[in-house]
Amino acid sequence: MTSGANEGQILLVTSNTADTLTVAPSVGDTTGITDADTFNLSPAWTIGSLLPAPPVGTQLLAYAGSASGVNLPVDLIYAYGQPFGGALFPAPTWYNTSTYAQAINVPLFPGEALIVRTGEVPISELVITGSVPSVNTYVLIAGGAGQQDSPLSFVSPVDEPVISAGIPAVPGDQIFLYDNSVAELNKAPTTIYAYGQPFGGALFPTPTWHNSSTYAALTTEALPAGSTFVYRTAGAAADVILSDEPDYVSGL
Repeated sequence: MTSGANEGQILLVTSNTADTLTVAPSVGDTTGITDADTFNLSPAWTIGSLLPAPPVGTQLLAYAGSASGVNLPVDLIYAYGQPFGGALFPAPTWYNTSTYAQAINVPLFPGEALIVRTGEVPISELVITGSVPSVNTYVLIAGGAGQQDSPLSFVSPVDEPVISAGIPAVPGDQIFLYDNSVAELNKAPTTIYAYGQPFGGALFPTPTWHNSSTYAALTTEALPAGSTFVYRTAGAAADVILSDEPDYVSGL
């Protein structure tokens, strides 16, 4: 969607006729869309278009988005290769490691968290060519009875300062960032930002985004462009939509 209350929302076309599109929203619902709203129709990114021929043994890890709690494990794993000695596929291809169904056409949605796990042969270079988003971000931050993790990514060609990202935070929310230059599996977060008033409000007169280690208020610290992060909501938080115009859009 390129205008209206749902600007930035991604809708997947599931079927069509000559004059009708049937769509399914990636997050949220369509209740905010009106006849006057506009949209762009474009091909979806898929696993096959993002990584058409990586080294055999490469895996793409993802989250279905339905699990509750914190420290969530990945629940979708795709691999590139020929399982069972090539009995299923005549050439290396992407497949679901649980069902062994071919996965080259599995759609990838802006805002979802993805982890690339390299095999014995690493990916030497990954170049992605496409258009720069010029609309709002539109991602779901899930709440729950207790704390809830939402693995997300920030869709932008440039970093966005946390304090200007339009995050509808409540005290107790946290952001976990990861260092992609570290070579290891199942990485622990290297930086944690928190929203609130630590030490009973002795540091900040109002809830503030700050570094949870140094307690310094955030200024230019940013959500890394195109990188996965985890947003952890405080207990008893409701689902909210992060919808905000990235800072760079006004300069286009």
